[in-house]
Amino acid sequence: MEKIALLENLVQEKLRPNLTLILDAPVAQGLERASKRSQPDRFEQEKLDFFEQVRECYLSRAREMPKQYRVIDASQALAEVQLDLAEQLNQFMAVQAE
Repeated sequence: MEKIALLENLVQEKLRPNLTLILDAPVAQGLERASKRSQPDRFEQEKLDFFEQVRECYLSRAREMPKQYRVIDASQALAEVQLDLAEQLNQFMAVQAE
């Protein structure tokens, strides 16, 4: 978590998004999908434990800041993921319009 916070501070400084969408899927599924797109890059060659830790860090942030983070179940079929994304964006925009 500390490394992610450090990166945010380096890149964004004090700017923070109003909404962060996390497309979440089990690590093995995500790596399998990535391998079908192209050859694994240096990042994708990390060990499974690395990705599990990164995933848990983002899910933890979502639990701690539910107004800023929304988790989308990306293990679903693409059409379902798209519907969930649209729903989350519509809810966010409705609140912003108030």
